[in-house]
Amino acid sequence: MAVISEDIVRELAGVRGNGAPVTTCYLDVDGRRHRAKSGYEQTLGRLMREVRPARDDVRLQRDLDRIERYVRSGIDRSRTRGLAIFACSATDLWRVVNLPVPVRDQLIVNDAPAVGNAPSFAVTANIAIIGVTVSKSSIDPSSFPSPMGRRRAPRVSVGG
Repeated sequence: MAVISEDIVRELAGVRGNGAPVTTCYLDVDGRRHRAKSGYEQTLGRLMREVRPARDDVRLQRDLDRIERYVRSGIDRSRTRGLAIFACSATDLWRVVNLPVPVRDQLIVNDAPAVGNAPSFAVTANIAIIGVTVSKSSIDPSSFPSPMGRRRAPRVSVGG
């Protein structure tokens, strides 16, 4: 799973469609907002209906179809709350970035990827600061969410 990083943003910022449309899709797939996949599929359908009639370009239609197929094929939402999809069939651009945060639903067609709209965040390790005043305690880090595929910290015992 790719996470949006400075390198990816820099790479995408250098892409140009050279006359071909470049499609950027940001889609909120957060399970807290969309319990069923039909929720975010309906949102994507609405976004597509707004863009498709406005642009009669076979390359754009191909990219929109590919985005739609990808989303309808199912998203592993265990660690993904948002998607950023960048497509331009004329330049062989196809990049899907799974995001650990929800995003504002957008479908943008331009001559370059809309990376300026990418969420600004950094995925860092979860940190817990716990004050303990009892003589013997135990902290179980497995009760905290794992930061995007990193190993969980071992159980820590405090006191004697």
